[in-house]
Amino acid sequence: MKKNNLFYILILGLCFASFAFIYGCGSNATGGGGGGGGSTIQNRKGVYSYSGTQASGDAWSWTISTSELIGTNETTGMWMAGTWKTLPSGFGKATVVTSEGAGAPQVGSKAHFLEYPDTMLLIHPSDSNDDRIMVCAASATLEPATGRYVFVKIPKMNWTTADAALGTVDARTAGTGKFEFDITEYLITGEKTGDHSGVGDPFIYLNGTFTQEAGTDPTEIFMTPSGMFIGDNGPGKGGFAGGIANVDPYVFTTEAISHTYKGVRFIYYPSGTGETEPATASYFCPKTVKATSYSNVDTGSIDNRGYVIITFEASSVPGFMQGDITGFDTGGGGGGGGTHKEYLQCVASKVHSDRLNKDLYLFFGIGHDDSNRAFNILMIQSN
Repeated sequence: MKKNNLFYILILGLCFASFAFIYGCGSNATGGGGGGGGSTIQNRKGVYSYSGTQASGDAWSWTISTSELIGTNETTGMWMAGTWKTLPSGFGKATVVTSEGAGAPQVGSKAHFLEYPDTMLLIHPSDSNDDRIMVCAASATLEPATGRYVFVKIPKMNWTTADAALGTVDARTAGTGKFEFDITEYLITGEKTGDHSGVGDPFIYLNGTFTQEAGTDPTEIFMTPSGMFIGDNGPGKGGFAGGIANVDPYVFTTEAISHTYKGVRFIYYPSGTGETEPATASYFCPKTVKATSYSNVDTGSIDNRGYVIITFEASSVPGFMQGDITGFDTGGGGGGGGTHKEYLQCVASKVHSDRLNKDLYLFFGIGHDDSNRAFNILMIQSN
């Protein structure tokens, strides 16, 4: 079966992995949904295409129709096709019907995903030993606006806290269909690592994707109609995710965090593997959100064994917020409880979906745990 005989799908999910969750000045999260993994919720209509990256640097393309999907690893040539349905939790669930190429998933394998119309798709391969998340952008046609954008890194292999973690980009035109980028990168602690003005040859914009005009830079940047973007730096080199800088710290800690979010956290292991877990977050106290994972994403049931509280304040990096994470694990299943601390740099972007005819917030974050293992979070407003 050839790829162009079917629809493509993109599944977006950046999950909270091995996340012990805390508790503070609010009530416990409640479970959702009933038993069983089925769904009577109708799938959304239409066909939408996406492109993006899977840590630590494989490029992917997807298209999703009303009930069918195809995904292609552009780096290795492996591809898969299948069907999908909407779950009571709001996530989608895909089942592989056919696949081909090195590392292809077996027929019957599952994947959970989260789609934000006109913006992005997150994919979590549920039945695989490779738990790396795929982060993809909806395909844009018009050239993006010039101006300032913000991003967080999707870590490369063997990322450490001594490596760049986030940054800002000032985009300007350099001729018809050409752009140059002034990039400033920062460590996760907020210290500047360097400025890169008009790095290398200009980038060419075509069919929603930036590629460098010449040279050996493998970087691809996938833009969305709403101004969000995903970058892939090539195999083993990681990538980045971000959006236009249109949410200041005051709006971040007042309006943005007052909403409910669905998304994921992915924690990276030195071996190049990691863990992904779907999660939900909502307002808890001033400048604070509470997050918890799903015990069963098919039914929407919440994991009540623990919580995290994330308290935000303005970062030293322009346009970013830093978050202090306190976790409390109740030690469900007979184990002992405990607390932990984590650190996060986070940015929000407000984007518009023509399909939904509304503005919604996206959160992008990069952090590290007590063992200095990197993690990403990506949360999409769900109310």
